[in-house]
Amino acid sequence: MNVNRRGTLVYALQTLDCSRHLSFLFDLALSGNYEVRCMALMVLRKQYFCSTENSLRACRRKLTAFKHRSSAPDTKVLAKELGRILNRLSKRKADRAL
Repeated sequence: MNVNRRGTLVYALQTLDCSRHLSFLFDLALSGNYEVRCMALMVLRKQYFCSTENSLRACRRKLTAFKHRSSAPDTKVLAKELGRILNRLSKRKADRAL
């Protein structure tokens, strides 16, 4: 994927069903530039995702690795927001299991 066009891609994804692309969007939020991160977070906040326990666990591992290698204040805010998103997805998964 052309890294110079990822912002446009993620912007366009806001209007599409991304329910099966949690890992992809999570990776974009962790590795993208400011625009890509903002757009990926917007999609992650607003859409419903079909997540498995394995996909949630993999995202948590990625988030933990990100926290260890990044210490800038803006990355701490990003990590906190991604943690909230993962907690919300885990809660929804647990609620559906009941």
